[in-house]
Amino acid sequence: MSNDINYDLRFRSDKRSTLTQVKDYLTEKKRQWDGRGSKTAKDLLKEAGLKHPAEVVTWGFEFGSIRKQADGPYAADVSSWANENSLGNIWISGEEGELRFLMDKFPGLAIEGEFDGEYGGGLVDGWELIYQEQEDNEDDHEWGQTGDATYNKATTQLLLTLYNSDYGSSAKDVREALKNEADPNAWMDGAPLLYYVLQGSAFGKNKERLEALSILFAQGMRIERPEDIGQMLLVMPGVPEPVRKFAQQKNLTGATDEKTRLQIFRYLLRKKLLNTIPVDILKIIGTEAMRDREIVELVVSQFGETISHASKDLRADKDLVLKAMRGSFGNGNYLEYASRELKDDPDVALAAVKSDGSALKHVSARLRNDRKIVSRAVKSSGWALRYASKQLRADRKIVLMAVKQIGVVLEFASMDLKKDIGVVEAAISSQKRGGSEAFEFAAKELQRDPDLKKILKDIEG
Repeated sequence: MSNDINYDLRFRSDKRSTLTQVKDYLTEKKRQWDGRGSKTAKDLLKEAGLKHPAEVVTWGFEFGSIRKQADGPYAADVSSWANENSLGNIWISGEEGELRFLMDKFPGLAIEGEFDGEYGGGLVDGWELIYQEQEDNEDDHEWGQTGDATYNKATTQLLLTLYNSDYGSSAKDVREALKNEADPNAWMDGAPLLYYVLQGSAFGKNKERLEALSILFAQGMRIERPEDIGQMLLVMPGVPEPVRKFAQQKNLTGATDEKTRLQIFRYLLRKKLLNTIPVDILKIIGTEAMRDREIVELVVSQFGETISHASKDLRADKDLVLKAMRGSFGNGNYLEYASRELKDDPDVALAAVKSDGSALKHVSARLRNDRKIVSRAVKSSGWALRYASKQLRADRKIVLMAVKQIGVVLEFASMDLKKDIGVVEAAISSQKRGGSEAFEFAAKELQRDPDLKKILKDIEG
């Protein structure tokens, strides 16, 4: 059984660069997937030593232009289609789907929108599908029926407004709902109202969210889950009184708010109770956290890019930098934030390019001339050829390895190899961005070669 689904999505981020990276990543992955020939996703995963199908499979996403929104974040309209089944394909939605994978790979990316499929339509919230008919049909359930509780209309309307972030929310909405006797301690789908207020997508501006929290706490809202405490400290300055009580219960109080926050975060990180870890979490906690080796290690083990805000000394710590690149959401490109000495360390450089060939651009000039490291980088990604030394871009074996993956990287080969008929033929025969694109970078005399022209014509069909 399958379900054909159309998606109209909005990808949002506080940084334009995040959306640009997502777009470039998906575009390149789609080209690679289209050029797989008869290989299955399982074959490609095995070859690359990867685990998650979304690392090699994509349905394809059509991106609109990236624009600045009035409320601050950048956004792009994105459409997609999928035949949601498990017959060797990657799902777009759900815990194992491509949307979840993208949000994990690109922290700061928020996804929302609408979907329409054979079994109904509704809203997309992150990687989850919310079928409208399950929530909006008042004939099927009492107003506000949520689990074992039945809430009044004001409570339910507030919960649904926050749950369906497409509608947008404001502190005024919260104030009006409380005037109409909404319950500040209501729960929906296993989460308290506090959780929905803390979600960035529910409020256009952080100022509105902070005001809403202040209003709700004044009306007796409780903190019932430790994971919500971490999210609160990520958006609220200082240590709010409800969080201070939690700290006292756990003996986590310090002489100052900064020290108390440090101890609370240490506890939450040890227990893995943070729902979200932003890139600048160390900066949010405070300057002491940037120098605290245990906290930095806990953070980078869960999300490697946070190493960018560690102290200079800790960014020179080989073990921490390796953890950042190899962790759950690690990436070799985090080598960018390491010390100059580590960028010139063969072990660190090799680990970086094994993770992502493009990390070669962050390796020292000396090691970009190291054949072993450059070969491994090119094996990981043909695009790495552009960052190799001039000497190795004239190495026939390395260049062949690159152009067989992605023909168009012939652009970065030496002039002698652009004149090499074997190299040019390998480039135009590549199934990934080859053909006429690669042929444009061949030496002029080879572009006139009738045999190569015939090969190109046969490839392009």
